[in-house]
Amino acid sequence: EQHVADDRSEFSSTETAAKLLLNRREAESRELARVQVAGMTDSELMKLVYSASAEELIATYTPDIALAVRLPQVIPDDIVVPAGQPWELIAEKRRVHPVPVMLGSNRDEMKFFMGFNPIYVTIVPGKEIRINDLEQYNLHARYLSDRWAALGVDEIARRLSAHNPDVYAYRFDWDEQPISPEANLPQVFGAAHAMELPFVFNDFDGMELFAMNFTEQNRATSERLAAEIGEYWANFAFTGQPARGRSGKLREWPRWGDGMKLILDTAPNGGRLQKGMVTMESLNRRFLADTTLP
Repeated sequence: EQHVADDRSEFSSTETAAKLLLNRREAESRELARVQVAGMTDSELMKLVYSASAEELIATYTPDIALAVRLPQVIPDDIVVPAGQPWELIAEKRRVHPVPVMLGSNRDEMKFFMGFNPIYVTIVPGKEIRINDLEQYNLHARYLSDRWAALGVDEIARRLSAHNPDVYAYRFDWDEQPISPEANLPQVFGAAHAMELPFVFNDFDGMELFAMNFTEQNRATSERLAAEIGEYWANFAFTGQPARGRSGKLREWPRWGDGMKLILDTAPNGGRLQKGMVTMESLNRRFLADTTLP
């Protein structure tokens, strides 16, 4: 069971079972469905859930604004995954295996989701993608993407590095998609979520979702960046350090230390180092002081 304090949460087993009954028209209301579930034995509840198809189970969750379904993720059962706040746990040396760690995010993570969201863009299928308000689009993307970086990279790295020196971080900045009358892809997506995958796997033809981003004009520089990323990843796998890649000829990738990231991008912007941390505290201060917000 996904344990939450409020069993009316979308992620509680009670709510999931109740929605199954409602969707099957075996209960007249949500409240009656919950009463019915509460009266079930363990074997009856198991029979109900086991009888559901994958489609039925997914249908019990509500799609978000990006049409994605939020499902329960890491379940802190205190057997496989320790119970407690993750940030507090990773700050304790005894809780974490002393292994090398690589963390990273993409500069424009949230543009992947915003670029399909009618709040931010107007999409004419097969014709165009148009940003409704470019200034607000970029402003929202910056805060949301920086929040992603803070939660997924910086806050973790600074806690881990207090007892593990072998922590490495990067930011992926590639945004050289083509521009056409139908869409300005660098503006709409830029270095969005998952945009690094064709580079990490060095596959610009087999990933259909990303095909529109690559042309003959940007292929050579894209392949060069993919080769560099491959060198760093391979050396990290071999030695526990990305260092200067397998060839030993790339820019030295230093440890996180007090906030050092390698920028992954094509020349002249790639291969440089960025120092400084984005924490939730600093992000909140920036947000509260921002006079450009509506």
